[in-house]
Amino acid sequence: MRRTEPTESQIEKGLFEWLAYHKNIGDFAFKITNEAGSRSAYEMKSLVNRGLREGFPDIGIMIPNDDLKLHGCFIELKTKTGRVSNAQKIWLERLTSQGYLAKVCYGLDSAIETINMYIQS
Repeated sequence: MRRTEPTESQIEKGLFEWLAYHKNIGDFAFKITNEAGSRSAYEMKSLVNRGLREGFPDIGIMIPNDDLKLHGCFIELKTKTGRVSNAQKIWLERLTSQGYLAKVCYGLDSAIETINMYIQS
């Protein structure tokens, strides 16, 4: 039987299930619904006018880390074979330059490891 890779949505769901058990983190974590998806040109223009930013990361955690001198954490979540777009790379660089941890995480384990590293540092 062939095992299929979880989708990005399934990984996000798993991450927020994990965060539900870690309320000290999960209460400050949020999903950024910023995907273009299958929307009409009119809908996309409307969303852009209301703040949609191509490439902005998927997950935000608004907990500062004084030891690392970081304001919060942003994660661009990918499947194990996912690829990072140029717009996503630009946002990760921008956020890093402004004092945030901004990382690409390939899969659920990578995301949990990154969050634990950020919180425990």
